[in-house]
Amino acid sequence: MPSLVTIPTEMIAEIAESLRPQDLKALSLTSRQLRHAISHILFRTINIACPLVSDMLLDHMLTKYGHVISRIHLHIRLRPNLPVDEINGDETIGDNITQMPSIWGTHRNDTLLKLVRGKIFSHINSFSVRFDPSQFDRKGWFGDGGTWGGGEGIFAFRDVEDDEDWEGDAGANGNGMMLNFERMYIWRAQYNQVFEALVTNPNITKLRFVDLLPRKASIWYSDEWDSMLRRLTHFDVSIFGAKTAHRPSNAAWYGSVVWHGNATWGFIFFISEFQTFIGQFLTNVKHLRLEASPVSVFGTDITFQDGGTDTFPLYAPTPALQSLELKNIVLGIDVLFYLQKESGTLRELTLHNCMCLITEEGEDPGWTDILDEVSGFKMLRRLNVLQDETPPLGNPLYSRLSRRARREVKRIKELAWRYVYIDFRWGTVHEDDEQNVQELHSYHAYWKYRDLQETLKERRKNSVDE
Repeated sequence: MPSLVTIPTEMIAEIAESLRPQDLKALSLTSRQLRHAISHILFRTINIACPLVSDMLLDHMLTKYGHVISRIHLHIRLRPNLPVDEINGDETIGDNITQMPSIWGTHRNDTLLKLVRGKIFSHINSFSVRFDPSQFDRKGWFGDGGTWGGGEGIFAFRDVEDDEDWEGDAGANGNGMMLNFERMYIWRAQYNQVFEALVTNPNITKLRFVDLLPRKASIWYSDEWDSMLRRLTHFDVSIFGAKTAHRPSNAAWYGSVVWHGNATWGFIFFISEFQTFIGQFLTNVKHLRLEASPVSVFGTDITFQDGGTDTFPLYAPTPALQSLELKNIVLGIDVLFYLQKESGTLRELTLHNCMCLITEEGEDPGWTDILDEVSGFKMLRRLNVLQDETPPLGNPLYSRLSRRARREVKRIKELAWRYVYIDFRWGTVHEDDEQNVQELHSYHAYWKYRDLQETLKERRKNSVDE
């Protein structure tokens, strides 16, 4: 493709910036010259599956492209105790394990661990860590069987872990504490190993957790964990909260859900302690993103059948926060109070696939209440309301209002303001088609949203720093 080769390098790089990963890869295979021109884009993120089988390819990549790498992505696959795991001839199940398998692999070269600890490159300040929920399948990557502790597979998250599950000297800020489970179960030890390595890296200022498991690690009690979180300027976290057997494309139905975290005590306690172990230390974070599972949401503040209360994990202000994104979050009273506390610094708010709640008491805020509150945030410059798909608007075959609502959404490209109700026994999310249609026809949220966008547009126009 000689025509592409003759294009100036700057233009090639600009084109490459807008390409999808698969298209970018295809472009790089066109010629050596093109691959060299876009190498800083193609290799700025390096993806590493853990445990690592061999360091050979990693060593090669770091040597050749280390100068352009700016972000490390770790795909973590934990494993349970297996019958083949033995210590002194005894099965490990129920025994303390003194030599835990490393999450970084069994290789002799410790390149990966040095990379995560920041000992190879000081310029890499961005890390992304994805935990793999599929490992909890009955037939996971490790084969059939295995013991996770506290329940089979995914049900290991069902119960509460209290102080009796810890041992060691508390010390300052909990130093010295270690989960008994981390002595007994391989996956808990490896889970802790991930955070232990990250806290020793002084260069990390941007951190992302995808499918963070709803379990604490002993390193979370340490001063090192506290210090690392206080260094962050960008923090992005999605919390693993549901396991589905399959998920069809229809957004209103999510297939067979094996486990709903938001209706179990183990998950509820984890969310209630999120501020204690993570939220309170985000003192320098300017950009924060929080995501829940689309089928196991939180933020409702409702009480489930067994007495557990579903709360929003953040309740104290983040002093430096300028940009906040919430995804799959119920905009309940707790969320509204939290937003009020952030109003003094918040400049951009993104609500992605968020929803308002319908309850019998009718005390939860609706979309008009949310928008009315946000309109009073004097520092706010941008409000983004994103929907991957239009919320259900009833059956047009049987409802004239439903047909009219669909026409309005299509004609003026109006947002369909999403309402749901939560099953108080199972925690499942059910779309409220009727309320969605009523909100659309009332135009209350529509006019409030339009007026707010006009106000924000004027603020951006008059702001010196925009």
